[in-house]
Amino acid sequence: MWFDVRTLVENQCNNIEGDLRISHSNIVREVRDLFPDKNTTFYLYDKTGGRSDIAISALKQAGYKNLHNAGSIEEAREQKSIK
Repeated sequence: MWFDVRTLVENQCNNIEGDLRISHSNIVREVRDLFPDKNTTFYLYDKTGGRSDIAISALKQAGYKNLHNAGSIEEAREQKSIK
């Protein structure tokens, strides 16, 4: 699963179709509701990767295991085109 953890405004200006947008500050609550399996693989990105680190730390504390910081939205696009 790929998550854009930027703001709604940032996402509306530039997004990757099909990826979920969940604010880094609400990540645990929303992911817990949508993806109760804590072994699900998640890739998170934002403008530079900083908010993704914050979100990953919160998800780790909630027990999620397969978490990856994809960096910026541009880097996420590149990674997705390779996979």
